[in-house]
Amino acid sequence: MKLYFNNNFINVKINKFLAYIILKKIYINKKSYDKFIRILKEIKF
Repeated sequence: MKLYFNNNFINVKINKFLAYIILKKIYINKKSYDKFIRILKEIKF
């Protein structure tokens, strides 16, 4: 039972870490996307 709990705890930690990495990638892509849009607008005007 304790071993199962420990494995579960590790899995939760890994899942949170993966979710954090994915969110960070999305956030970085969003920032670069906003920058890209800003550059396009500057070129337009």
